[in-house]
Amino acid sequence: MRKVIATAILALAASPIAAEQVGRYSSMDPAPTDAELEPLKTSVQVTFPQEVTTVGDALEHLLEPSGYEFLELSATPVLTSRPLPEAHRELGPMPLQEALKTLAGAPWRPQVHQFIR
Repeated sequence: MRKVIATAILALAASPIAAEQVGRYSSMDPAPTDAELEPLKTSVQVTFPQEVTTVGDALEHLLEPSGYEFLELSATPVLTSRPLPEAHRELGPMPLQEALKTLAGAPWRPQVHQFIR
């Protein structure tokens, strides 16, 4: 009996989801986009406002709409207190993760901490 149930579940998971009609001549797959599954892969284009003056301000401004937040660790004031370079005042279009790497510079890499209830 267990083998039959497992086969039925696998068959359901493997079956393609039919495209959904959304207009007279268009349809779409009823599945999440890559950006919805991986928010750090969302394409961003940003011009930082004048009140964003440090790299830390820019990181927070960039992360705000993504649902992620910047957790300042004891070692990061070296990064976050730095003035925002004029060359970084406009970024994109590029994936959010690449924009974070660009702001931080080569020695720094974003690390995602996932909290599980």
